[in-house]
Amino acid sequence: MAKLWGVLTHQEVYECLPAGTLPKSLRTWVQLGPAIHQLPEEVMEVIAGAAATKQQAMQECKCQAKERHQERWRSKQRAKRESCSVDGSDGEGDDDDGDTSAEYMRLPTDE
Repeated sequence: MAKLWGVLTHQEVYECLPAGTLPKSLRTWVQLGPAIHQLPEEVMEVIAGAAATKQQAMQECKCQAKERHQERWRSKQRAKRESCSVDGSDGEGDDDDGDTSAEYMRLPTDE
């Protein structure tokens, strides 16, 4: 049996149906699933439509969250690049070979 109710909860299944279509005593999907499949085709289409609508809304929400996350990441990267260019620490134009180990290891003297 296909789960035509998709991502809907028990409550959402009951809410999308006309009142009295299914008894409220069906508490588990084991009980509710077969009862849904015994409903008329039009009612099953209503359930499938509600499930598709919820799935689409969830997907849109997920996409928007991903876009917001990517925009925050990009703005952080831009800020990092701008701070590097302002500091002048982009590494270009430095004649230093980077070998400071001798200076680092040298003890301070009274010069």
